[in-house]
Amino acid sequence: MKKVFFFSMMAAVAMMASCGKGGPSENSAVNEAIAAAEKEAPLKESPVLGQLPSICAQLKAAQKSVKEAIKPLESENAKEASAKGDDLKAATEELNKIYAGKVAEEAKKLDGKSIKVNFDNEYFSDVKATLKAVKTETTFGSVAIELKMTLAKALPKSKYGGVAFLWNWKYMDAQDKEVRGGAGSVDNSDPAISLKEGEVWTYTIDAANVPSSIEAGSKFDHLYIGKPEP
Repeated sequence: MKKVFFFSMMAAVAMMASCGKGGPSENSAVNEAIAAAEKEAPLKESPVLGQLPSICAQLKAAQKSVKEAIKPLESENAKEASAKGDDLKAATEELNKIYAGKVAEEAKKLDGKSIKVNFDNEYFSDVKATLKAVKTETTFGSVAIELKMTLAKALPKSKYGGVAFLWNWKYMDAQDKEVRGGAGSVDNSDPAISLKEGEVWTYTIDAANVPSSIEAGSKFDHLYIGKPEP
């Protein structure tokens, strides 16, 4: 099996905040914000990404709540407003640490989970996809997707060399409608890349390109892998 190197061209980026580890806070504003967020955005299981989309939504709700609780008043002087600004910064950082711990814990649970894949069977005889937990200093990209794609038939070498085959992936919902998509390319001038029938291409969809937001991540049900196009 040879590893194939691709150039990611996906535009989607998951919407989540700074990462780290943390537990319950001694800051009452933080605890109140978390309590409010848990009511506003209760944790739910999504088809592929577990509770990650819900954790993202809960963090955003908590950040909004703590901002409302600590925001400076018009009647306050500059010194008082500045102090509140410092308090807000500290509270937001504390929230990020607490929820980053929740994200890391959920990503660990999802590590190795198989994802259903539909694919173009003219060009691929088999495609496997699994989630892979990623260690990061931000919650952008807590899980990546590892693909193993087996060619159903040989592909011709391009006489022009360089990037010759483009292929696409789509995040689909349970009704088989596209949620988001992306594309990659194969540099078939690289002698390490085989285009023979039965060859297995391996590729990791970067974690930052996995739709973990509540808007897209909660709908993500399975993948579609399109045909390579010269």
